[in-house]
Amino acid sequence: MEPNTRTAFATPAVVVGMCSHGLAIARSLGRRGVPVTALESNPDLPAIRTRYARVLPAADINGPALVADLLECRRRFDENPVLFLTNDNMVRIIAGAFDDIRAQYRLLWPEPGVVRTLLDKQHIEAIARSSGLGYPRSLLISGLADLDRVRGELRFPMAFKPTRPLSGFKAMKVHGEDELVGHLKRYEKPGEHFLLQEWVTGMEPSIYFANFYFDREHRPVASFVGRKVRSYPRNLGGACSAEPADRPDIAEEALQFFRHVPVRGPASLEIKEDDTGRRFVIEPTIGRFDFYILCCIANGVDFPYLSYAYQLERELPRHLTQTPGRGTMWVDFENDFPSLVGSLGEPGGGREALQFLLRRKTFALWAWDDPMPSTLEWPRSFRRYLGRAAERVARMLPGRSGARSN
Repeated sequence: MEPNTRTAFATPAVVVGMCSHGLAIARSLGRRGVPVTALESNPDLPAIRTRYARVLPAADINGPALVADLLECRRRFDENPVLFLTNDNMVRIIAGAFDDIRAQYRLLWPEPGVVRTLLDKQHIEAIARSSGLGYPRSLLISGLADLDRVRGELRFPMAFKPTRPLSGFKAMKVHGEDELVGHLKRYEKPGEHFLLQEWVTGMEPSIYFANFYFDREHRPVASFVGRKVRSYPRNLGGACSAEPADRPDIAEEALQFFRHVPVRGPASLEIKEDDTGRRFVIEPTIGRFDFYILCCIANGVDFPYLSYAYQLERELPRHLTQTPGRGTMWVDFENDFPSLVGSLGEPGGGREALQFLLRRKTFALWAWDDPMPSTLEWPRSFRRYLGRAAERVARMLPGRSGARSN
């Protein structure tokens, strides 16, 4: 079935979270005629105005109330909907209430213990090592009290990461102990653990992601390999633009990793290649599709519809692997624009900007057949860019050299 062919489906889908990749999932399914309901607790997100989903308010999609909201939402349907989650907090919450949710929704997952293991970064090194894959040298700490224990092993710069998802940050590059102490004072709290990892050299295009959908017998049904083009903040944050990559070796290494854990449904692995060609496992994603899922969809591998069709035992999409070639770049313009502007001051930045202009692109929010989300976002983005520019100008004024923005 071609992506834009509409067929009447009776079985609904429920998407939790209308960030831009929740929007991508809703559009993927809605364009094929799947009735989509979405839950969202932030009424200001532009994607809630999509024409491809009925969006219902929720108390807190990132907290324990999500379970009650999902069970209440289920009462609207005559049969179990197919469930799609959009971040690790949701995955962790549903793993804790798996039996209740599985009885009410279609959700192809590994056992909850496997999900929790893959969500917690402190377990990833053992899986990578047992798979014969590289992993950055790592130290596990819980706070300032652990610094004396590990001080002799610190080799800066290092990556500083929470072992479990936090709203505050994904990763930071720390250049010395004083900087590390400052971060620990800000983020440490009871029960939290952090990883200090050797810094793997290389910019965003050296970070690859291998995406899969595994069947009930843990076999890969579909695959897609891509790489980051830019992230925001640069070289540390989440991807804000990505492109397909013809790297079957990356796919094979990722499969090596997942052969050591019995996974079902969506799973992906991020791998970074350093300046010498050595590759390191960075982190897996389990129980959901990644933020750049539209990159996969735009390049022919429609994972959301594949998941829907597989769980209903319908005919699967025609394309289960990507077509080799340059392909379409996915762009989250709200964050990619400041990242692209920032790259202009780096070596090769002008060439990077020219390549961006010439590439075929698909945008996280903009779509000709669903213009409202991006129409709402553009004025907000413009005000943000204007504010950032004003802050930069203010810092350049005489007497403001030491000023900092919040």
